[in-house]
Amino acid sequence: MWGRVIDFGKKIFTLSSRLEKQEEKFADLSKKVDQLTAEVGDLYKILHAMSFELERQRDQAAHERELAARDMELLQVKLQNVLLRNERGLPPRKDSDH
Repeated sequence: MWGRVIDFGKKIFTLSSRLEKQEEKFADLSKKVDQLTAEVGDLYKILHAMSFELERQRDQAAHERELAARDMELLQVKLQNVLLRNERGLPPRKDSDH
């Protein structure tokens, strides 16, 4: 009978030790999860900033393309005017631009 009580006490002690180790591992894992969660949050912020910058650059590139297209149209009109003046024998334009 005493042998059974002693065996039972050993099992309780062993299980208690194992439970303590598991609780320590759980606490460590919980800290790691918190750290990873913080890192994921930081990565999300970086990704968001990069996405915003990419969109800004796309908008800027589109704006620059529009300006270039307008400049090209203006140059074409100026060239047409010069060609028309030469074809008709009109005198050169008298502005302050020349």
